Amino acid sequence: MILRILGIWIAIFVVACSTPSLPLAPTSVPPATPNPSASVPSTPTPVPSTSALGVRERVALRDLPGVGRSPFNIVSLGDKFYTLNAEIENLAVIQNDRVVKFILLSRKQTTFAVDAAQERLYV
Repeated sequence: MILRILGIWIAIFVVACSTPSLPLAPTSVPPATPNPSASVPSTPTPVPSTSALGVRERVALRDLPGVGRSPFNIVSLGDKFYTLNAEIENLAVIQNDRVVKFILLSRKQTTFAVDAAQERLYV
C-alpha cells in the first residue's frame, strides 16, 4: 500500500516537472494607455456660510398605528389584506398599500382562515 502511494507521488512529481508538450505562444503586450491627469477647476466652489446652514422646512411624518415584525401568513378579504406578525403577536390590516390598523392578539397565532361568503376572518 505504501509503495503504491509512493509510486503515485513520484508519477505526479515527474509529470509536473516535465517540459510541456505543446509550444508556448508568446503573449501580446497590451497597448500603453496615457495616465489620466488631475484637472483642477478654474474657479473653486464657494463654501456655504454658517448662516446658510440650518433648518429649511419641517416635514410632518405620519404616525404608524403600530409595529409589525416577521409577517408569515397573509390572506385577502375584499379590498383588504390581513397578515399575522410573529414577533409582535398582532394582525395587520392592509388597505390601498398602507397599514390601516393593527389588532393585538391574546396569544401567538400560526394560522387563520377567511370565509369570503360571510366576509369573516377566523383567527
